Amino acid sequence: MKIRTMTQRMIAGASIALLASFSAVAANAHDVLTGSNPENGATVKTAPKELTMTFSAELQKLPGADSTVAALSVDGQKLDTTATTKGNTVTVVPEDKLANGDYTLAVRVISSDGHPVEESIAFTVDAPKASASASPSASPSPTASASASDAPAAETPANQPVQEMGSGVSPMLWIIIGVVVAGGLVAVLVNFARNNKK
Repeated sequence: MKIRTMTQRMIAGASIALLASFSAVAANAHDVLTGSNPENGATVKTAPKELTMTFSAELQKLPGADSTVAALSVDGQKLDTTATTKGNTVTVVPEDKLANGDYTLAVRVISSDGHPVEESIAFTVDAPKASASASPSASPSPTASASASDAPAAETPANQPVQEMGSGVSPMLWIIIGVVVAGGLVAVLVNFARNNKK
């Protein structure tokens, strides 16, 4: 009786150990994430045009089923993407350029053992902002410059005031004119005196 009881206990123990080993093997058979670009937790200075996640074995594609599902979100808002699987790599392409922010990428794929696997990564885009270029100093327009250079010089009026013309005459000329006038007056007076004596 004791031998039979011991045998049953040994069989039960072996069965439990076998089930535990099988469970461990089955769990280890699921493909796991081995790398990504960007790396999980990374901060990148340039917005990536595509995101990749690499698994430990070749992923399966089920005919007629969406075997790869990807969800890219920033601040809780889901973005439009396109996801493809080739070998052991999932490639996710955002439809729009990624702005600065904290992103989360989650994917669900079919492991090589036929079971669905879900993995996720988080990364930050912190691209430097473009500095505003200084506005160029205003330069004169070529047309305006040409117009200014082609403008005729102001003409001097032909009819100048009499006083302006007089101011340009030499003082010596005025003296000569005065002497001539005075001599004429003297001659007239002398001639008038002679005529009176007669």
